[in-house]
Amino acid sequence: MTHFDKIISYPYTDQFAVVDITFIPHPYVLTGKHIEYISLWYSGHLCEATIESAELLGCKCGYPGCTLKIDQHLPALIVHCETKDVDAIKAYCDSISDKCNADGFAGMVAVTDF
Repeated sequence: MTHFDKIISYPYTDQFAVVDITFIPHPYVLTGKHIEYISLWYSGHLCEATIESAELLGCKCGYPGCTLKIDQHLPALIVHCETKDVDAIKAYCDSISDKCNADGFAGMVAVTDF
């Protein structure tokens, strides 16, 4: 089951909905070195395993200053909030925290349109 398949199983209310995922501390950034290596050795098949293989040859995340490997960029849920009530936001996040951890997510990020 993919991360995106999992997010639809979270409860939503008139104030809260799990809408997407992001990565902590940031998404993994591919570089030209990754693409060159994966194109040459894996016919362009881009997946976590081929990225890990490229890392063994020195490819690194392209985010400025990042030295983390791909498996250290952890998925987190994005929770859309229709309220500014911090206690309500905390209560919702607490209510899905165990499921979030069981599904392999590192945590949650709350966002609003305010």
